[in-house]
Amino acid sequence: METTVKQRLLDFIYYLRITQTEFCNRLGVSSAYVTSIRKSIAPEKLSKIRESYPDLNIEWLLTGEGEMLNRGRAVSGGVVVTNNGHINGNNNMNVTHSHNSSAEPSDDVPMSEVEEIPVVPRKLYNETNVDVLEYVNEHNVNTSPSVLQFPSFDIWWYVYTDSMQCEYMPGDKLALRAYPKEFEKIRNGRDYVIQTNLNGMTLCRLTRCDGGYIASYENKKYSDDFIPEEDVVNIFKIMGLLRIKE
Repeated sequence: METTVKQRLLDFIYYLRITQTEFCNRLGVSSAYVTSIRKSIAPEKLSKIRESYPDLNIEWLLTGEGEMLNRGRAVSGGVVVTNNGHINGNNNMNVTHSHNSSAEPSDDVPMSEVEEIPVVPRKLYNETNVDVLEYVNEHNVNTSPSVLQFPSFDIWWYVYTDSMQCEYMPGDKLALRAYPKEFEKIRNGRDYVIQTNLNGMTLCRLTRCDGGYIASYENKKYSDDFIPEEDVVNIFKIMGLLRIKE
């Protein structure tokens, strides 16, 4: 079905997971700008869009030909996208605009096919003797759209206050997949979110040891811990991260 310039722009805004107001604020135009588009976009406005959202394929926007995103980028609009890895260590996450990024944008997916992922309620972060995965599947919790560049994941989890790992910032939104706890599946020295019966959910760097794990923290405000294997409820691999840029 043929689409209009306005509809394609709305599709791009939806892809960014932001509101029309946020999109327009970044351009420095009225919040009603997108709604007011009739047939095309004036050159001066197009220039602002190109500058503010370099990931957007302008040819696709104007003609509908090609793909929504320019190759070699992930997502824009003030959002840093990292995926499939870890921020710390030798195998860094792929970050938008980085020279070694391998985050290939997927073809545009119809809105009806975008999966909604449960968001872990803040009250569960320090809750003891609760299985977070079971809770979000059995209760009516908030959800947030998945991100096309990320491998499949189970939950969204926000970083609050100062993080135990310095590379993560308050407000970072982590895409987490429940990961097997067996020794051969945990890669020593990598960052995971671990859930325990004693302390709830914690972002840390895990190392397997006899009887459990050593949880270490780059942020030296926190002391390293020994986590007995029997205390572990879930270990979550970090599949991706969203961060709003200043």
